[in-house]
Amino acid sequence: MKPITIAGWLILPLCLVGSAIGAETPFVAAPPLSSNPDIEELRHLKQRLNVLLILNHLNADQRQLRTLYECARAAREVQCQFLDREAETIKRQEEAFEAFKIEDIANQGFSPKTERAAASAEHDGKKQRKRFFDTINAIEEDARQTLTAEQQAMIEEWKLDGPPEKFLFRKNHPGAGKKAEKDTDEKKQEIVRLQKEMQTIFKGKYGAIGPVGRLLICEETLPILAGKLGDKEGAANPAGTSEEMRARIRHVAELQADINLLNLLNGINFSAEQMTQLMTLAEKAGQMRGEKTGAKRGPKPETVARAKELLTAAVACAEQNQEIPAKLLKDMRDLKSAFAGGNAPPSGARKDADGIQTAAREVAGLLQDNQRKTLIDYNPCLIPPKNLKDPVRVGQAQDANRQVKALERVRSVPAEKFAKNKEMILDHVLDGAEEHGGAFTMEERAAHRQRLATMMDEARALSDVDFELQKEDLAAQLMRLDKSETLKAELAKLVGDDEMLKNKIIAHLLHPRMPPLLETRLNQMKSAAETDRVNLDSIQPAESCARGGCALPRR
Repeated sequence: MKPITIAGWLILPLCLVGSAIGAETPFVAAPPLSSNPDIEELRHLKQRLNVLLILNHLNADQRQLRTLYECARAAREVQCQFLDREAETIKRQEEAFEAFKIEDIANQGFSPKTERAAASAEHDGKKQRKRFFDTINAIEEDARQTLTAEQQAMIEEWKLDGPPEKFLFRKNHPGAGKKAEKDTDEKKQEIVRLQKEMQTIFKGKYGAIGPVGRLLICEETLPILAGKLGDKEGAANPAGTSEEMRARIRHVAELQADINLLNLLNGINFSAEQMTQLMTLAEKAGQMRGEKTGAKRGPKPETVARAKELLTAAVACAEQNQEIPAKLLKDMRDLKSAFAGGNAPPSGARKDADGIQTAAREVAGLLQDNQRKTLIDYNPCLIPPKNLKDPVRVGQAQDANRQVKALERVRSVPAEKFAKNKEMILDHVLDGAEEHGGAFTMEERAAHRQRLATMMDEARALSDVDFELQKEDLAAQLMRLDKSETLKAELAKLVGDDEMLKNKIIAHLLHPRMPPLLETRLNQMKSAAETDRVNLDSIQPAESCARGGCALPRR
């Protein structure tokens, strides 16, 4: 289950801690927008069909339907309240991130005002979404209590935003299929285990909505449940996300993606030749990705019209809980790309995927050793902290600044006060580590507590000179309290540098938004090279300098 979701109408960008195999911060764009009302109608029909299919397959009794209905109404009300607050936050983020991106492009450092505004807007957005997620989680749990384990499995297997034909053409309906064969590869099993642990940590830190919650807040669910209960008054659906709001959410996601890519470009120090070659490869990958995703070409109007006709017929069958005729299924299969909103991969998708892998290998060949290391360590963050050993502001990778400051605070506490409050300080540090990096088991917390107490005593006993020499080694020990960092390190070791590098290249250097940023940076370098050089011999010295003196007045 992916940890970012607010149904099909809204996908919020967060700075995530993702798997070590792919990008640590996947920037998910908002759902496709279109000024074509037919395309929007197609989207709603597709979503309505999906909701009808899953609710029909649940075979829920009236008590279960009533509970789901009440939970869906409560979730939609919470959702509408959240959207009212989110609108102002999104506006702040747009303004703050636009200003931050301008300074990021200039690559001359960030002004304190711009940095504070961006950090504040991002932080407030995270807190607001976390509260929303937690509230929906509570409602989701109420809904889960009324469902059987089999019904919950059906919903968990269901994909709200997937094309209906993936649901319709399955050999078995959700939950009825046999479980996937157990993977006998111990390495893969361990990778999956570590990824799940990191997802759990992420959910605790940032929040996430599960499959049942996604069903509850889907704008099609409430009226469908009301119809099944014969409640005409309850069929009224709270307003969803406006097109303007959807566009602004997409814009914020794009700004965040651009900022993270610029942070990487500013720290990896590409030459003009490298950027030129990289731009060619990124554009090539974009073309392959565009053909695969349909980003460059949407379905033809006649295809959309036919898709609407078929979807409407399928919805009519689902509304009556009738089996969809084989002929209609065949026609829907023939229009597979339309049912994917123009996003279904063509027959050459496998070739395109192989082409992107080839492009990634070519990019790897362009990189110097230090650039490979920078990219492997790169962990996107909107405002990355400075690394004391390497002040280039690239990402969060192995930055111990926060831990060093914590050690300095511990050293500054007077001896008597430290002895009196040592246990409280230990609890405070461990609580913060759990909040940031995931909860410890009782055994882990006890062991960390003992090591932390010893380390703090050692740090306080050092002279100022010795502390300056050893503070980063001590900070590295303190960083091991962050469970998420430990898990990422274990994942990286299992995956290996070559695989990490390849996936980081695909995620970042071949990112769809990278080519225009590279073009901008190349133009900056060209402009700097073309600036007229000043012939210092042609400058007339000031009268006081002409005879070897100084133009500055003496005091």
